[in-house]
Amino acid sequence: ANKIKLNDIAVIKNGNKEFDGKVSYIAAAANSSLNTGGESTLQVDINVTGDSSGLKINFIQDANVLLGEKDNVLIVPTDAIKANKSGETYVFVVENGKAVKKVVELGLQSDAVAEVLNGIKIGDKIINSPGTTIENGVAVKVGVN
Repeated sequence: ANKIKLNDIAVIKNGNKEFDGKVSYIAAAANSSLNTGGESTLQVDINVTGDSSGLKINFIQDANVLLGEKDNVLIVPTDAIKANKSGETYVFVVENGKAVKKVVELGLQSDAVAEVLNGIKIGDKIINSPGTTIENGVAVKVGVN
């Protein structure tokens, strides 16, 4: 919440349509709810900067606020990232037919992908959505979807 600033670029999602806008108001504090697993909700107002037909006034909508942007970075799907109780983040890569745990340092993140600052390299075969059966050293097969 403390990263969002007035005039940050935002994208409002309404069904299959997206609307560009800018943050015009930020609530003083986020609201937490036990019903959503402890997720926090921050109220912001966004002024739509383009065509707003299809949006209803004062309706609650999901929005993404752009907090940072980088080019030419190594990214992995967020579904591939795991964390242990101490907060260490890691991914599993395939090396010689086995899953190998690699501790990674993350940079910018979105709902779908995260920047990896170090811990893996371009070309590493990442295991996406590793289940509970994937552990360091377990044999794996590389498949094509």
